[in-house]
Amino acid sequence: MLFANTHLHSTFSDGVWTPEELIRLGKKIGHKAMILTDHDTVRGTYFFQKEARKQGILTLNGVEFNCGTSFGRCHVVGIDFNPENAAIKELMAIGSNRQTNRSRFLFEEAMKRGSLRPGISWEDVEKAYPDNDYLCNNQIFDVMKKKGIYTEAEYKDFFENNFRSTPEIRKRFGNDSITLEETVSTIRAAGGVAVLAHPGVEGKYMDHNCFDEMLNAGIMGVEICHPLMTAEERALYDRLCDQHGLYKLGGIDHDGLLGGFSDSMPDHDVPPEDGYTSEENFMKLYCRELG
Repeated sequence: MLFANTHLHSTFSDGVWTPEELIRLGKKIGHKAMILTDHDTVRGTYFFQKEARKQGILTLNGVEFNCGTSFGRCHVVGIDFNPENAAIKELMAIGSNRQTNRSRFLFEEAMKRGSLRPGISWEDVEKAYPDNDYLCNNQIFDVMKKKGIYTEAEYKDFFENNFRSTPEIRKRFGNDSITLEETVSTIRAAGGVAVLAHPGVEGKYMDHNCFDEMLNAGIMGVEICHPLMTAEERALYDRLCDQHGLYKLGGIDHDGLLGGFSDSMPDHDVPPEDGYTSEENFMKLYCRELG
């Protein structure tokens, strides 16, 4: 049942585990296929795929984008695209630079008001992660934890008090400035599959008019199994995928063992069954049966 996991994040974006650790943990759970979908970067893909080959795990390249729609923001996962395509490289660069600049701004503002404990500079974070083009609160916390400034148990307060996103922050750094249509067309032009990530979260996308917007933009698949989705939402999008001939995927994202936050944030402690892709659905994608 837990054949594949097609929504995962590593230390190259906002994940806890290295790409290699993800593969080894996934194999321990019983996964036979895994896709790394770091936000706005493929810097971890080489390490992920190298370890996947070593462990006998099937994989494809992937990335997750944040984009704007007429009804708010959504996430789209691009899978099996050409990472050297100029347009998709530019799209990733926009996203990774935006996140890094936002993280630096929030870090420096928190230091000024004293809500973050002193002891490191932004340059310390950059030096600790020289291969990253995407830096967020995770890398900041890791550096501070290694210096003994914070403990693992303090992560939730560290995040909530200093790095929680707000509409003002999203507007300031243009989180939704790239449209759904631009994102999907770029993924598809690079030869990839554009997948709507975790629909239904916070009541979004449940309106069929919203889903029509996704279809008109060229979405080729939907995550139908994700920890943030209700049973009703999973059943709805399963039916819609069958109705429109779309790929059905799923992943654990930031939850469960592979999410890495179970110890510091107990509400993320969920079983692997809450986010996965069946063998049948993964192989349809792997063989590109639906385009």
